[in-house]
Amino acid sequence: MSLVKRYAKIRERVGGNYEKSGFSYTFGASVYERSRITPPGKAIRRIISELDFALKLDDANNGKFSEAIDRSLAILENSLDAEGVLTDSACREAEAALMALKDASKEYEIIFASHAHIDMNWMWGYQETIAITIATFRTVLNLMREYPDFTFSQSQASVYSIIEEYAPEMMDEIKSRISEGRWEVTATAWVETDKNMPDTESLIRHIEYTRNYLEANWAVKREDLELDFSPDTFGHSAFVPEINTFGGVKYYYHCRGFQDELTLYRYKCPSGSEILMYKEPYWYNSGVNSDCGTGIFGLSKRYAGLKTGLVVYGVGDHGGGPTRRDIENVIEMSSWPIFPTMRFGTVREFFKKAESVREKLPVIEHELNAIFAGCYTTQSRIKRANRKTEQMLLDSERFSAFASMLAQCPPQDKRLEKAWRNVLFTHFHDILTGSCVQESREHAMGLFASSIAHGESILARSLSELSKRTDTSMFVCDGDIANTQSEGAGAGFGLSDHTGVPNPERNAGKTRVYTVFNTSNSDKSEPVVLTVWDYTGDLSRLEAVDSKGKNLDIQLLDNEPVKYWDHLYVRVLVMCGVKANGYISIALREKELTDYPTYYLESERTETPKGDITLENEYIKAVFDGRSGRLCSFIDKETGKEQLSSPAGLNVVYTEKTTSDAWRIGRYLKVDPVDDSLTVTPISGSLISGVESEHKMLNSTVKTTVTLAKGAKALKYAFSVDWHESAINSDRNPVLIFSLPLKDNANKVLMDIPAGAVEREARAMDLPALSYAAAMTGERCPYIVTDCKYGYRLDRNELISTLINTSGGPDPYPERGIHAITLFVGVEKPCPKKLGEAASSLLKPMTGIPTGSHTGELASDGCFIEFSSPTALLKSIAAREDSYVARINEVCGIESKVTLKLPFEIRSAYLTDLEGTYKDDVDIDKDKISFSIGAHKLLELVIRG
Repeated sequence: MSLVKRYAKIRERVGGNYEKSGFSYTFGASVYERSRITPPGKAIRRIISELDFALKLDDANNGKFSEAIDRSLAILENSLDAEGVLTDSACREAEAALMALKDASKEYEIIFASHAHIDMNWMWGYQETIAITIATFRTVLNLMREYPDFTFSQSQASVYSIIEEYAPEMMDEIKSRISEGRWEVTATAWVETDKNMPDTESLIRHIEYTRNYLEANWAVKREDLELDFSPDTFGHSAFVPEINTFGGVKYYYHCRGFQDELTLYRYKCPSGSEILMYKEPYWYNSGVNSDCGTGIFGLSKRYAGLKTGLVVYGVGDHGGGPTRRDIENVIEMSSWPIFPTMRFGTVREFFKKAESVREKLPVIEHELNAIFAGCYTTQSRIKRANRKTEQMLLDSERFSAFASMLAQCPPQDKRLEKAWRNVLFTHFHDILTGSCVQESREHAMGLFASSIAHGESILARSLSELSKRTDTSMFVCDGDIANTQSEGAGAGFGLSDHTGVPNPERNAGKTRVYTVFNTSNSDKSEPVVLTVWDYTGDLSRLEAVDSKGKNLDIQLLDNEPVKYWDHLYVRVLVMCGVKANGYISIALREKELTDYPTYYLESERTETPKGDITLENEYIKAVFDGRSGRLCSFIDKETGKEQLSSPAGLNVVYTEKTTSDAWRIGRYLKVDPVDDSLTVTPISGSLISGVESEHKMLNSTVKTTVTLAKGAKALKYAFSVDWHESAINSDRNPVLIFSLPLKDNANKVLMDIPAGAVEREARAMDLPALSYAAAMTGERCPYIVTDCKYGYRLDRNELISTLINTSGGPDPYPERGIHAITLFVGVEKPCPKKLGEAASSLLKPMTGIPTGSHTGELASDGCFIEFSSPTALLKSIAAREDSYVARINEVCGIESKVTLKLPFEIRSAYLTDLEGTYKDDVDIDKDKISFSIGAHKLLELVIRG
């Protein structure tokens, strides 16, 4: 009989022994406790485990230790035959027979790194998260006093911030353990963040603000913060290695998002950047038992022969951390002579050892997605608030920098960092993803509200300061304004749904002067909405002029004044051309009276046919069915090609309930078009025309306004959805989608993701994108851009954006209420640069700031910076205390030249990574900077004037 069979027979004869038939999780109560089985005694468990290890060691050494194992087994067999049990003395004698294996055994090593997985507000409120954190940390500190070798690893800067605010008396003790090396800070993110939906800059801010905070408040060395600890994160986008290496992060610990049988490997992205990855082979809430030792041989094969293993253990999700039982188990097993060297240590320590086999490890060059596709849509209020707040903070930061350059306004980086931290907290992998309870959502919405208030006020002040310094003296305003009541009107107007900029009226009289700002990186020629307050002039004589006196096309959106609190307003569309990151000055005024008017009745005297409705401009021709309001034809006038195979629009999809929840969207079972029309009404205008419709669907209603503006390259859909559906008492889950059935075949879809764009295969599941999805049909591709959605799919030649996922849990009613959703449909070349700029332009309408007539040192029209690159995008620009910092991202996979022109003479400039590590010089010519950026790379440009 073989040694293995003899060993198995001994195990069978041991009373209370539990045999596994597959992988078993080790957190919580053991199988013995759950089954009320008395386990074998310590001596038996010890020798049984040592023999298991010895057999595997013998196999790894080609039978070198078979004789010793044979003697040990014989001793145990004799004890069972003679005594009916394994006596303690027999166990000791059997162990002694194995001592020839001791040195070889101790060549193997297991590092035990305890941690506490603390979910931020997953199934509970923030106050409970506070209590969990404090209780967990107190337990760990108590255990550290008792066990002098015990170590602990803790991620998430947010939990350290919680201790600072709610239990500051613990800080010194924790800091002392950090300095001893026993408390490892594994945080390079504010929370264990989602990696698919936060913007590029958000993921960079996680690293930046975490390092800033931990260095300043916890005395942690920045260079020691090089581990991305993301055990429960739902997938890992393709450019995670680029973002992390840009941020100085070298190592990555995770569990989800990769199904292959690898544990230690290299994750490489298209830029060539790579990080060393560890995929947890057990689970991140593991316990400690003898499998941790005997499993080293299987892991070593996955480690390219490395003989050091890592075990991350500790009760988690709801905190708790390492248990006394686990610590005692480590200590006990460390005394076993025929077992690996078992010791307490840190995760980073393991990665440093893993560097020795790095070149032997497999390289993975595809994204580690997708998992939990429902999370790209569920809890859509959180998704909308996140997208809008990220955009607001980046715009605020950028225009605060312009105000610093040109209006000597102090930098707002510290205030913006506070706002960013709130947003970063909501990126936790159970909050932004929507796999949380109502209380969690309400807390997140409060954080977003606070952050967007900071952003709005900073942006409003910056635009105001820039406006005040703009020369608008060419506009002659009324002399007699004593009876005006317009100034100050409009307080808070237009700020619903996390949109808009505070924009109170600063004009008086019949001539109203505005500075129109373009906050996007693309030149624009489009209608801008100006709100005119308490206007006493004749609206029929209203005209718009630019600073040169040229008339601009206008369209009244309101033919009569509308009441808002104790003021009246009229909205006016004005066609404006504004450079990227630029502005123009315009005025609305009453035309000169050349002939005293006589008014005739101009209302309609005949009815028009109520057939199909056509919207058309220079670039698009769109036809809508006059009965259903659905888009039945969409022609790209550049090529003359029809884009649709059948009508496009909203559909209600019924999905399998058994596979549907916050995390998942089940299999499509039935698709119903939303065509139960209540009204279908055309909108006519010289600058914007459209179709307005109302529909019933199940227990819900939707109001849809589709518009096409002069010069626009995309249709704009604005939905107001009053959703009353529930998955609780339904046999199927209703899901609301927007679908474009494509005329031309497409097998791939191009999507923007953090730090780049990827082509993905068509498949019957949602995939994450930041703002757009374009079907790869040829030289010009139909696309969908949304202002608040992240889930898209290309399936059966339909390009789809999922708008509402009616999940039944954890929140049973996550979507009930009114939803504002904006969506764009257009056609563009399949180029990440062009699509990225198009999406940014569509999602950032221009803003008009009322400013009045005054002199100023700035020209009446201009731009604050000029950015030029055939393939790179300007991601951000910010003012620091002694410099300006811009971040640039190449997105097309081509080494490219970048040129940046600034409104001052440049003293010095250079390229760095996030940590300020010098990368390269740049060419400087007075106010211009030029440099090259590598394919798919992120760079930071530091500028001093």
